[in-house]
Amino acid sequence: MRPLFAVLLAGGVLGGCVGDPSTRYAGMVSGCGIDRQGVMTVVHGQVAFTPDEGTWVLRGTIGADGAIAAAAVADATGKARRAGSFAGRLDGDVISGTLSGPGCSATVALHRVVVGLSRTLPSGSMVEDLLK
Repeated sequence: MRPLFAVLLAGGVLGGCVGDPSTRYAGMVSGCGIDRQGVMTVVHGQVAFTPDEGTWVLRGTIGADGAIAAAAVADATGKARRAGSFAGRLDGDVISGTLSGPGCSATVALHRVVVGLSRTLPSGSMVEDLLK
């Protein structure tokens, strides 16, 4: 039973770490008075983009060809806090594009955020031993 328990444990831990369907991209958004860290999360063809450290959210889609289109999210009153849109493209591990707002535009350059599995497992753990 012990080997079966180890395999089930590894499957559960790895399923939570590696099986997560979301991918994050982070980098700089420069222009329009913005020079900040932006973050985009991609999940099953949907994107959520926070171009100014989380105070403004744009949601949209990513196509099979890597084209991304997103627009500002409306609040409970049905109005967006700030008008804006993003048009860009995913190419490998990089998302590049343009954030547009009333009267200006900003350049967006995001890179895929990779978290190593070894950082999520305690040293000497049974699961780490199974991965060797």
